[in-house]
Amino acid sequence: IMGQILIRNLDDDVIAYYKARAAEAGLSLEAYLREFFTDHVNFDVKAFLGEVDACLAKAEGFTPLDTEKMIRLNKAQRDDRAIDQFKLDSGAA
Repeated sequence: IMGQILIRNLDDDVIAYYKARAAEAGLSLEAYLREFFTDHVNFDVKAFLGEVDACLAKAEGFTPLDTEKMIRLNKAQRDDRAIDQFKLDSGAA
């Protein structure tokens, strides 16, 4: 059984943007967003950043990125935003 998501209160501009992307891809909005969400779940940030490092390492004067630190920082920022949103939603702000 596959789950469903209903997202309320999306700005009309956001909907129009994704409808246009779906049309460009020759997909329905539903199919486009399904593919978009699936791709993002399966996206391996650490592997991607490693590939970026490998490509940039060929450039003269390159300083490698600290991918572990970048991933931790990104997670911390997402966690902070989630906490802030929870506070707004619960009226604790």
